[in-house]
Amino acid sequence: MPKSSLEKTLEKQMKESKKQADATARREKADMRDNQRQANDAARRERARSIIDGQPTRNGLRILDGNAEQLLRFILDIYDGGDGNRVWSSTDNVPENLQPSFSLELEKLIMYGVISSASNYGPTWEAYLTPKGKSYFTDKEVAQNTTPAYEVSATQRKQYDVFISHASKDKLAYVDSLYVSLRRLGIHIFYDSEEITWGDNWKDVILDGVAKSEFAIIVISKSFFGREWTERELNEFLQRQNESEQKIILPLLYEVSYEDLKNHYPELEFIQSINSDKSFEEIAILMAKELIKRYR
Repeated sequence: MPKSSLEKTLEKQMKESKKQADATARREKADMRDNQRQANDAARRERARSIIDGQPTRNGLRILDGNAEQLLRFILDIYDGGDGNRVWSSTDNVPENLQPSFSLELEKLIMYGVISSASNYGPTWEAYLTPKGKSYFTDKEVAQNTTPAYEVSATQRKQYDVFISHASKDKLAYVDSLYVSLRRLGIHIFYDSEEITWGDNWKDVILDGVAKSEFAIIVISKSFFGREWTERELNEFLQRQNESEQKIILPLLYEVSYEDLKNHYPELEFIQSINSDKSFEEIAILMAKELIKRYR
């Protein structure tokens, strides 16, 4: 007997209701999986952070924990030196003792800053090394064999180990962080934000700081060019360096090229500079090494 139009309508409605219920159930299952994955990711990050926070620092360098160091060394061993800094391999090739915690170890390496990102697809994985990751073991050796600046006898030192000469516009974007990294090593710094206080004659304070500083990090940027007091500071240090024939000026190029440096300050052309693509920790370690050589 043929179905009536009412029966057909009811049957259609029931199919639609079932279809909607199935779709809702699938969405709920997907949401539950997403929520569980997010909870697992958050727990893994929290675990990674707790391990990293318990690691010591040496001369501004955070020392990796044992498992993280083992994985980083493995990654460096299979890195082919390509410009893209990409490393990939089969998960089966990962050291056997690290396989159960592989996702955690990758998370830690990202937090340590030695890789920029990583993906674990199950049978394969990939990661991208950072400059800090490629130089970590060399930096660690230097950090562990460099006497912290604060251990040098105070009687051998000027009042300030280093004067940071910079344009005020670069403070928040760059120089404040540089100052913090240097200070962590116990380096005595003349930094105008810390030394000039309410009511001071700031010109006198700056010139006094110039005279009482062993070195000068000159943060050369577009904002540095043509400023009266940045160039006054530079000229003061150039005069001292020429008179003493001793290294004083340490040029640091911040978002400018070596050609920019030569065009604006030809007198600095043959003074070795570094670029701000180095990490603050790397720059601080280089500064500490200069102090050790000077005070040794």
